[in-house]
Amino acid sequence: MALPDAPEMRAVADRFDPHGRIVLPHASGNPWLVGHFAPDELVPVALGPVRVALVGRCPIDAARLAELRAQGRPVFVNFTAAWCVTCQVNDRAALSSPAVAEAFKRTGAVYLKGDWTNRDGAIAAELAAHGRAGVPLYLIYDAKGGEPVVLPQLLTEGMVAKALEEAARPAA
Repeated sequence: MALPDAPEMRAVADRFDPHGRIVLPHASGNPWLVGHFAPDELVPVALGPVRVALVGRCPIDAARLAELRAQGRPVFVNFTAAWCVTCQVNDRAALSSPAVAEAFKRTGAVYLKGDWTNRDGAIAAELAAHGRAGVPLYLIYDAKGGEPVVLPQLLTEGMVAKALEEAARPAA
């Protein structure tokens, strides 16, 4: 099983699923779900008809966020950490649910993840810019280009799905 080369990954890396992975075509006809990393950092695992490449984290990139916002795409940003219990509960209870995955698909929203597990300085600055000293922090940038909506620290499926729907609405 060969992974796609890096140029192919960059060419289609404009769509993240709710888990921070991008979907790529594969010669077998089955899609690859891969992270935002170089092919040598990916570990392929077969799960039924879909091949999944498991990776660590998908870092937020300020240039990518600006590009997506310029395209009018709604963007969900999850600032999280592996040691953050609230973050892990939100991931399992709300962000990983089928209803939220469907909301991402329906709205065309892009999921970016800022991993603060090792206390990254750039992420600390983003947290501070939004009045936070730590994680979790959930931001939704709407398709209209306004300031982000800050979601509560405890999430529900319905809350996330509703926020994504509102962010995807065109300007009135």
